[in-house]
Amino acid sequence: MNIGKYLTGGIIATAALACAACGGSHDANKQAAAAQKIMSQVGSAEALMVTADTTVMPNDGSRLAKITVYAIGKNNVLMANVPVALAVTSGVIASMQPKTDSSGTAIAMLSVGDDTKPRSIIVTAVAGSLTSKVQVTVAANNETEAARRNRLGLPHADDAAGKRQGAEKAQGLRQTAQSTAGIA
Repeated sequence: MNIGKYLTGGIIATAALACAACGGSHDANKQAAAAQKIMSQVGSAEALMVTADTTVMPNDGSRLAKITVYAIGKNNVLMANVPVALAVTSGVIASMQPKTDSSGTAIAMLSVGDDTKPRSIIVTAVAGSLTSKVQVTVAANNETEAARRNRLGLPHADDAAGKRQGAEKAQGLRQTAQSTAGIA
C-alpha cells in the first residue's frame, strides 16, 4: 500500500474543495502550485544521491568534508522532509540533518576522527530502501589533492580535462540515480 498516493489524493481533494467553496475566483495556477508544494512534502523519494565537497581530506584533521544528500522524486524534483541517515566505514559524522530541508538536501560534516592512517572512507546515505555512496580519501597531511592526482596520474580540477571529467562524472551520477530509480 502506498500511503503517499492516498495522502496526495486527499490533499488534491482538499484543495479542490477549498476552490469550490470560494466560488473558484482564485487563480487556479496559484492553487495548483500550492497543491504541488504540499505534494512534494508528503511524497516519497525515488532516488538518492550523495556527494562530498572534496575527494581528499588530510589525516591531521585540519579539514572536514561537507557531505550533501539529495532526495530525488518524480520528474527529478528534489524532495523536502525525507528522513535520511549516514553510515561511514571509518571517520566520524560531526553533524547531520535528520531530514532533507526545503531545498531537498541534507548536509553533514565528515571528519577523519582519531584514526590518522591514510585510507578511503565510504559514506553511505540511506533513505528507506534507497542507498547512495561516495568515497573520500584520507591522505597524509603533506599530500594535497593535487599531489594525489599527480601520484595517480589523474587530471587536475583546474585543467580543462579535469573540468570536463568533473562535469561528465556529475552527469553520470545523475543518470545512475535516475536509472536506479527508473526515472526517465
